[in-house]
Amino acid sequence: MNKRRVIIEGRPVAAVTVGCPAYIQQSNGILRTSPIVGIGSLSPYELQFETQNTRYTLNILTADELCRPNGGQPA
Repeated sequence: MNKRRVIIEGRPVAAVTVGCPAYIQQSNGILRTSPIVGIGSLSPYELQFETQNTRYTLNILTADELCRPNGGQPA
């Protein structure tokens, strides 16, 4: 099965854990995924994880970037 790939920006609200949904704070609210089935690479700037149907790449924003009205992009 080909999984959909999604790139998102934000910060995890809680620890990202296999078997639990991920809660990601974005500039426009909180995204909740379906339960995680696998976690890939992790760095201070990026986290890759997957659910049953989707592979996510989370670009981790600082608190300052998250508060910017244009989604972390400088004006």
